[in-house]
Amino acid sequence: MQEKDSLSFIVDYEFAARVKQAGEFVSQHKGYYTFTGGEVVGYRNLFAISWTAFMAEDSQYFMNDILHLRAELTIKQPQQLIQR
Repeated sequence: MQEKDSLSFIVDYEFAARVKQAGEFVSQHKGYYTFTGGEVVGYRNLFAISWTAFMAEDSQYFMNDILHLRAELTIKQPQQLIQR
C-alpha cells in the first residue's frame, strides 16, 4: 500500500489463505497500520516460509493448483482516529 497525502489515517487489515487441512481461510497477518505521510508498506513474505516450500507439490496453500487469498482492509477516516 502506498499513501500520497499528508493526512493521517489508520488501515485495519487481515490477510488470510485457504489451507488444505481445514478447507477454510486461516489468518496469516492481522493488525493495523497508521499512515502519517509518504509511506510505502507491505509484506515480502506473507507466509513466512521459503519460496521452495510455498510452491512445493505438497504445499498446504494450493488446492487443485489454485491459491486462495483473502485481504480485508478497513480505512478509518480522520474523525474516527480521535475516537480510537
